[in-house]
Formats: sequence, C-alpha cells, structure tokens
Amino acid sequence: MLRYQGVVFDFDGLILDTESREFDSWSETFASLGATLEHSEWIKCVGAPPGSWDVFGHLEALIGPYDRPLVEHQRMMRFHELMGNPPVPRAGVRELIEGLQEAGMPLAIASNSVFAWIDGFLRRMGLREVFPVIMSRDVVGVCKPDPASFLAACRALGLPPSSVLAFEDSQNGALAARAAGMDVVVVPNPVTEGTIVGFEPRASFPTAAEILSA
Repeated sequence: MLRYQGVVFDFDGLILDTESREFDSWSETFASLGATLEHSEWIKCVGAPPGSWDVFGHLEALIGPYDRPLVEHQRMMRFHELMGNPPVPRAGVRELIEGLQEAGMPLAIASNSVFAWIDGFLRRMGLREVFPVIMSRDVVGVCKPDPASFLAACRALGLPPSSVLAFEDSQNGALAARAAGMDVVVVPNPVTEGTIVGFEPRASFPTAAEILSA
C-alpha cells in the first residue's frame, strides 16, 4: 500500500506565487509614494489570518493620509499585470500535480484565501478540475495556523490525516498541517524563504514518483 493516499496543497505562494507578486506590487507602491516596504514587516501577514498586519495603516504611518481606494486600485492593477495572463504555476508544480492525478491520487486545496480567489486563478491556469475539494477560509471559517482547513480537506477526501501529505510554503501553513497530524513538505517561495522554523524546507518540488514511492 502507498504511504500516502492523498495530497493537500496550500494555494497562494505554493501552487501559484501570488505572495511574491503581492510583495512586489506593494513595494513598488510604497516606493512611488516615497516610502520603503521592509520584508520584515510584510512577512507578518504572509500565511496569516486577515488583519494580522495592516499594510494600509503601515503606509499611512510612513507618509501620512493618502487616497486609499485609489492607491489600492492602482496597486491591484499592477499585481495582476505582474501575475501574467494566464498566470503560471511555480516551477515543478504542474508536473507534480499532473503526475499525481495520472496515478489516481486524490487532491485537495486548504487555503487562507477565499474560494472565489482560488477558483478564479485555478480556472485561468487550467487546473480547476484537478481539485474537486477546496477548503478556503470562507468555507471553513478559520485560518491557519488553525488546522481546520487541512482536517476538512482530509474529511472531504475520506482519508485520515496520517495518510495524507500536505504541501506548504509558509510557517503558519506548515504548523497547521502538523497540528492536523499530517506529514508536510515545505517549499518556500522568495518571500517566505528563510522564515521557516522547525521544518526542513526544500529548494524545489519533489516529483510525483518520489511521493508515490515514499
């Protein structure tokens, strides 16, 4: 019997590196207004519940009052420009997912993002049908590091957490997977690299064959 009977992926920063593009677009926005966005500040909100860190308030503390709706509109336009059309998954992700799918491995997503965000990007990448199970924060009701999204994904797959492998890119995500009783592979992105403690991050994604032979 295979060591793992299913795989649950995080989404942002893992399947698709929205996190680096978010940081880049905000960094450019800060710079255009004469301020600097430090990585040490930004990392406070990565993989964390909404409201963990207020980027708008931080910018205002640096430059004073500004037109928030206008700045956010311009920033989001730049974000989507950086993401590309269509957006491209991280290197090795599509091959991994397709290999697992071909082997009949059940797949799911557990994410702190909302369902519509995940669904939209998956469709644009042509990966929506691969993930029949998406446990987002608006579906589950809580965010990582709470393990609820991972546990819900395992229940939806009909598998015990101990038989499901998790993929993460952030500290909070890895902690959530561990708390759910799952093995976890951590593959940081450029924003989360160097911030993972208590796990052994990988520089690249494993192949499907590596997982199937574990």
